[in-house]
Amino acid sequence: MKTSFYKEIGGVNCEYEHMNFSTHDLLYRMQQNGSKFFLSTNFVLNCDWNPNSEEYQPVLSVIASDYAIFKRDWGQPNDRFKIDLDNWKNADKRWTRRFGDA
Repeated sequence: MKTSFYKEIGGVNCEYEHMNFSTHDLLYRMQQNGSKFFLSTNFVLNCDWNPNSEEYQPVLSVIASDYAIFKRDWGQPNDRFKIDLDNWKNADKRWTRRFGDA
């Protein structure tokens, strides 16, 4: 993707705390603007997770809140494809669910 297009549509929505939702939001906005996608024959992202471990708890703790935001944005047909590029300024500076308040 061209940097200019990424900036035009607002980049990643930092209202989401988990990359699953922010990435889907970005892709949906790109599609709303006519972007075409091509399947890769290579792995572009390979994640591993352990839902029963302590390391997974921060992710588990944001699923419900991120899903509510996603449902608000994409729960009905719309033509939304641009967001404010500076939306990151509204996000917490530190992920307190994972790293605490300190």
